[in-house]
Amino acid sequence: MVPVNHIHNVYENFLSPEECSHISKVLIQDEQKVLNIPNPEQDQIYTGLTKQHTVYNWLNHRDIKPLNIPQRLLDLDIFESYNHLKIQCWGNILRQGENIPLHQHHGHDTYADTTLEERSKSHPQYPLVASNIFLDGIQPSYTHYEDTGKTVNILGELHIVGSLVRHEVKTQIHQTPRVSLAMDIFFDEFEDTERWGFFNEKRFVDVYRNTV
Repeated sequence: MVPVNHIHNVYENFLSPEECSHISKVLIQDEQKVLNIPNPEQDQIYTGLTKQHTVYNWLNHRDIKPLNIPQRLLDLDIFESYNHLKIQCWGNILRQGENIPLHQHHGHDTYADTTLEERSKSHPQYPLVASNIFLDGIQPSYTHYEDTGKTVNILGELHIVGSLVRHEVKTQIHQTPRVSLAMDIFFDEFEDTERWGFFNEKRFVDVYRNTV
């Protein structure tokens, strides 16, 4: 099993500059349509397009689907021992004065006053990693991770981090929007966990390895 609590893998050029520009334009073009989707989760910490991560998966978009991102993820070395990924994908468009607050993607009750090591001891391994790709915006741009600190965002570079690794994007100071794509990636082990009924929701895209 991938050591999901601690990893921070970086994949250069996961998306080409042309692909980044294309996806960024699609996100901005259809931002309002996605914002208009009813969202029953009103108590979350996120705002704007990020808030819609539970109700729309951008990998299903007709202009993004041809890029075959799920298969490209499955082909990465980190997932070579798995035959099935379940992917939730959302867009982030940060305008001047907006931010993505400090968060982690599992164990949300353990934000305050704990280290990654302490959280890892109290939470079992979980079949989830978080990921993000910087698509467009004024550079230099940064994401702040608790393990690497202030980290430069490089166009098209994929970061995959453990489910307990806190990260954030500080307040956007530029008038030009900062655009990124983010994903939660679950792998084979979740199939053995009956309590996760939400995996049946439309927020997920599945990709399978051809084992024939």
